[in-house]
Amino acid sequence: IQPLCAQLSDILGRKSVMLSSIMFFFIGGAICGTANSGGVLITGRVIQGIGSGGVMLLMEVILCDIVSLRERSKYLSIVLSMAAIGAMVGPPLGGAIAEGSWRWIFFINLPLSAIALLAMAVFMKLSWKKPSSWKTAALQVDWIDTTTFTGSITSILYGLVVGSSNLPWTSPGVILPLILGFIGWICFHAYEASKYPSNPAVPSHLFGNRTSAAAFRITFVISIFNVSFDRNSYLISDPNIRDLMSHGNAYQYISGPLIKSLPESVKSEVIAAYARSLRTVWEVAIGIASLGMFLVCLERHVPLRKDLNTSYGINEESIKHPEDRQGVELDSVRREG
Repeated sequence: IQPLCAQLSDILGRKSVMLSSIMFFFIGGAICGTANSGGVLITGRVIQGIGSGGVMLLMEVILCDIVSLRERSKYLSIVLSMAAIGAMVGPPLGGAIAEGSWRWIFFINLPLSAIALLAMAVFMKLSWKKPSSWKTAALQVDWIDTTTFTGSITSILYGLVVGSSNLPWTSPGVILPLILGFIGWICFHAYEASKYPSNPAVPSHLFGNRTSAAAFRITFVISIFNVSFDRNSYLISDPNIRDLMSHGNAYQYISGPLIKSLPESVKSEVIAAYARSLRTVWEVAIGIASLGMFLVCLERHVPLRKDLNTSYGINEESIKHPEDRQGVELDSVRREG
């Protein structure tokens, strides 16, 4: 949902999409809290997930809009530190709430969401250029890449989930969704890199930026670690801790204070699960490094530059009194190695 939220925020304004996301989160929490069946609970979680995905994305987008580049990291750290506080406070607080009734895990979000919704509606002032018509706004959304992205990711996730639980990996019900998902993923990137999308959801030039490329690589490694941890989570005997750290949450709960707060027996089990998961990451990293070394060895000729031409120093071109010259002019130094 996040690529679509980003496009809608460009067209309809950050504030309106942010308030709508909070409303989705509020409604989803209310449905989950009053659910009397598994289907209703899942429906509420889907709606709540749509809202939380939009809130997490737009939080960073709005901060980047209103804060200068120099101050951006400081304010993002302040906001994201709330996740670290939640990682330490959430487990004992959630367990205490669940002792009374699991419904209050969802109900507790309702007043907080209402306060956040009211505060943002009153105090958040953001400029927005209103589109000439709703038809024009709808045409600005690139529905092809959004649909392809969502469909391919859903197909891949479905194949991975079903293959690890219900069906064998060789089953057509697992292989077909994976193949269709990866084909759709390739088509999505090919379409994004072409000249056809007027307002692409994921512009291809983002992958050419070194900072963005590094972030994508780190996210890839984190994903491998989280999947590996889910596979090794059986080592944790406490079902509450196991459920808390599974399902892609292992990396965000790796903080030292949380691990130290666990009982000694559970702590050793969690550390063992983390150690086994990191072993998988190292195996993948070594495989990629070995592939790179093999490709380098295939190169018959690699031209090396022997000369280094560098200009440095302080040059003062115009001084009224030559005797007051304090600058030092250094010509380019040519070093031969």
